[in-house]
Amino acid sequence: KADAFKASGIINTIDTALSQVGGTTAGVGGSVLSKIPGSEATNLNANLETIQANLGFDQLQAMRDASPTGGALGQVSERELIALQSTVASLRQDQSPAQLRANIAKVKKHYQNWLDTLNGINPDERDAEEAKNKGGKVVPNAEDKVLINKYLKVK
Repeated sequence: KADAFKASGIINTIDTALSQVGGTTAGVGGSVLSKIPGSEATNLNANLETIQANLGFDQLQAMRDASPTGGALGQVSERELIALQSTVASLRQDQSPAQLRANIAKVKKHYQNWLDTLNGINPDERDAEEAKNKGGKVVPNAEDKVLINKYLKVK
């Protein structure tokens, strides 16, 4: 139950971060404006740090759980922790808004799969059922449309 509560809390933070991503909070604008206290870019930065910290600690815990003694890791350097935090997707605020949204969505799917598993739902079966209900068609989301327009110059 504690793990499900934790996963739900992280998903709420992820949803908040997704709603905050925009031209003034990500990319060049977000990188500059995140230095201004109280700005929306600073708020996004704080949420990204929370998500990254949880990713890093979850990865450390998984590694400890996989160790026969539970303590085979020893001390973990700051550089190693940063690498662990990026195992699912990079959450650097200086990425373009579309890229940051796509990466946050990957992290959300990671935690949603974990929550579903904790609740006895097989994420693979859920995904297959969702695809079946869509008639097997892939429906592009907003990020997909941005990339299609960018690379295929569709108007």
